[in-house]
Parts: sequence; structure tokens; C-alpha cells
Amino acid sequence: MKRIGFLYEQIVSEENCRLAIINAAKHKKKRKNVMKVINNLDFYVKDLSERLVRLDFTSPYRTRIIKDGLSGKERELQIPAFYPDQCAHHAIVQVLQPLIMKSSYHWSCANIPNRGIDRAAKGVERATVRDIKHAKYCVKMDIHKFYPSIPHDKLKSFLSQKIKDKRHLVLSIW
Repeated sequence: MKRIGFLYEQIVSEENCRLAIINAAKHKKKRKNVMKVINNLDFYVKDLSERLVRLDFTSPYRTRIIKDGLSGKERELQIPAFYPDQCAHHAIVQVLQPLIMKSSYHWSCANIPNRGIDRAAKGVERATVRDIKHAKYCVKMDIHKFYPSIPHDKLKSFLSQKIKDKRHLVLSIW
């Protein structure tokens, strides 16, 4: 397997940072803190790029509890600040996403653009209703507190197998 390098330069580039800020601002442009960043875009692009180089972009997350959809399940959200945290996340993900998507399972659906609940439902229908002869089991599962329970050491190991750029690994899994 070929490992990917030279990702760090792509992440910290001002062009990537500009796109990251614009993408992070989608559907949030009426918020005061977002308008402030968009109105001074050139300054914040340069600042974000410098922060990514210094690894100085994390601030304390705001915690909020919501009742989720029809189930009424209580969920605890950790909400990062728009700037610099969300913008930095976008800058890193914009470069990492194509690499990760190449190796993702075809039926991985959650939190992937254009692979939502409709695609998952279509896959389940295809496997059960349309192919009754081969359909044996169907299980609906939900992993309790999935994201906080991800073993970070295994995730870091997975990323280091795909990425050889040491500076990028420090930035992405810091």
C-alpha cells in the first residue's frame, strides 16, 4: 500500500484555509461571530494558516444537551468555537477526506456527504426485501456514545499506516 505524503503543506496553505472558512460558514452566515470572520476574510485566512502551523487552534468546547428527533433520546453535544476550531477542522478534513473515502466501505453511510439515511435504507431493502432467498438476518444497532468510545490509539495507528507525512500526523491527531 502506498502511503501519502506532503499533506501538511496543503492543509496550512492559505488557499485551503480560505476554502475551509467559507465551507465552515455555510448555513451560519447570520451569526455575529461568523459575519465577523467573513467580513475580515483575508486577515482570518492568514491567521488560521499561522495557527495551524503553531498548532494553536483549540479552545474549550461548549457542552449542550439536546433531545434527538422522534426518539426523544438525550444527547450531549460538544460544540467547538466557529473560529478557529471549526475552521481548522474543515482545513484538515478537506485534505484528508479524499484519502479516507478511497478506502471506506461502500455501505458506510452516517456522516458522509451523499450517503445518508436514504442510502442506508436502500441497502437494507436491497439485502432483505428484494433478495429474500439470501436474506437471513437484519440487525438494527446503535453504539452507545460511539465517538467518545473510539480507541484513539487504533485510529492514530490506522492514519499512520496511510500517511507518511509526520507533520500532518502531528496536526491531525494532536
